[in-house]
Amino acid sequence: MKRNCAVCGSRQSKLLYHQRFVLPTRNYFHGGYDVVACARCGFTFADNTPPQAFLDTYYREMSKKRALLQQQAEKGLVEPDYVIRQHEHSITNILAHVHKNDSILDVGCYTGNLLSMLKTKGFAKVKGLDPSPFAAEVAKEKHGIDVVTGSLFDELPVGVFDFVILTHVLEHIAELTSFLSRLKTLMNENGLLYVEVPDANNFFYSDSPDHLAEHKEPFQQFSVEHINYFGAVSLVNLMEAHGFEKVFIQPQVSTLAVIASVWSCRAVGMDTQTADSLRSYIRESRERLASVTAVIDKLVQSKAEIIVWGAGLHTQKLLAAGALAEGKIAAFVDSDPAYHGGLLLGKPILPPQEIPRLGDLPILVSSKLHQESIASQIRNMGLNNQVVLLYSGDENS
Repeated sequence: MKRNCAVCGSRQSKLLYHQRFVLPTRNYFHGGYDVVACARCGFTFADNTPPQAFLDTYYREMSKKRALLQQQAEKGLVEPDYVIRQHEHSITNILAHVHKNDSILDVGCYTGNLLSMLKTKGFAKVKGLDPSPFAAEVAKEKHGIDVVTGSLFDELPVGVFDFVILTHVLEHIAELTSFLSRLKTLMNENGLLYVEVPDANNFFYSDSPDHLAEHKEPFQQFSVEHINYFGAVSLVNLMEAHGFEKVFIQPQVSTLAVIASVWSCRAVGMDTQTADSLRSYIRESRERLASVTAVIDKLVQSKAEIIVWGAGLHTQKLLAAGALAEGKIAAFVDSDPAYHGGLLLGKPILPPQEIPRLGDLPILVSSKLHQESIASQIRNMGLNNQVVLLYSGDENS
């Protein structure tokens, strides 16, 4: 999938590296991507990736991590030590910005360990969202955490929260724009968002046992899953471009080099004028339509068979409004050849020259803009049909 820059929308990028994988016949994800930098704003990301739907399927199944969880369970472990240490670091950042009565959602919570740790600190209103049914089951059984199974792209009725957590998720998302847009709908008006991502300005090498494999193996940061590479500047650019305001941001090193940050939704000016203007327009349109409807009602009540001249949007709206659709319509007529041969309400749409074979049926002119020119055309054709004009209120012969 060709990706535009999620920060500035540019289609121009500079190639940094071709990352490729030689795939086995089973248990594989995808064959690689191109690491690029946006030529306009410098955001670095993986281009020519699988589409978001493909990624969503992978994270739902999570076959590799499921196997690891099962191995841990066999050893009597709930979470590996490095996950606990990583979550402890995240919680230290979170506690400075969250209150005990806040409702909290962890997006991409996996087995719910971080939420479980928050529960032990007195935070009762916690919920998770994760695409993996197996991980959600573990979260319920091992930690007592309620997890909604799915992703933000599923648009599930998750709820609205005071504090939303997003740890090590953004680097996995191909469609960042729609993801962040959906994320805002989960936040209360004064809600906060905690975002933690790997720090691409600090992809160092280390032999320390305190650091994860990402800092020990060449090109490990270019994994099959990580497709966005954030520095502090690009993270700020991305979040601000999508309506978030910075509360806190700091590059840090724990088990990983990360950028920890907290964001609020940028206040949007409330437009009360346009909705009121549209209400006035709707009211006025209904009032003006009343005289048109009166003409149509009279025709319908007469039970006379009629010809409707006009098959365009004007007629389509009148038919949808109800009254005209109840009339005894023999056929529709229109000068536009694109309509000819088609049907409207099961009745044929004919060219004007076909009117004589329909007989001297009344012709309802269904047009405001072209009403007078159509009436003149009917007279110039020498037709004796009664002509009904909707916008005069009169019936003319």
